[in-house]
Amino acid sequence: DGKSESTRAPLHLGVVNTIPRSLVYRLLEPALRLPEPGTVHLHQGNLEQLLSRMSAGGLHLILAEEKPPQGLALHVYCRPLIETGVCLYGTPHLVKKYQEGFPQSLANAPMLLPSRESGLRTRLEEWLASQQLSVRVVGEFDDIESMRVFGSQGHALFPAHATLQTEAEVSAGLESL
Repeated sequence: DGKSESTRAPLHLGVVNTIPRSLVYRLLEPALRLPEPGTVHLHQGNLEQLLSRMSAGGLHLILAEEKPPQGLALHVYCRPLIETGVCLYGTPHLVKKYQEGFPQSLANAPMLLPSRESGLRTRLEEWLASQQLSVRVVGEFDDIESMRVFGSQGHALFPAHATLQTEAEVSAGLESL
């Protein structure tokens, strides 16, 4: 029948919506190069949904930006895989507009943000608070790729992981502050 079944068990992996797919690929790519890789099943959702699915036995591992909440009935072990900085992106016109006087120039700047559950958003909000800055939120997104598409249209700045800097700039004609 032309099909070859792997002898390895499949991996059911949960991925929080706000983690860029290209970053997920970078993390999983070494496993795909194994001589007999098992099938990888990616399941997306917010952390709460994925933890629920894990507690029901449907996931082996979850990739998330934040630690699970305290007091879960499920016994969870977590550890950081990578640490990344955060960059702000926008079209060349927007970057030029907000670059001079940065970071104070961001006061009331239009911003697209990940959902409130996102570790990326938490980190950005903590940084903005440390700079005593408020921005004008014009959109909130559960999916980081959708946020990037909206941001590439020039209506607002948006945050992304610094590890994706070159990729974001090249793929969408964006620049970072």
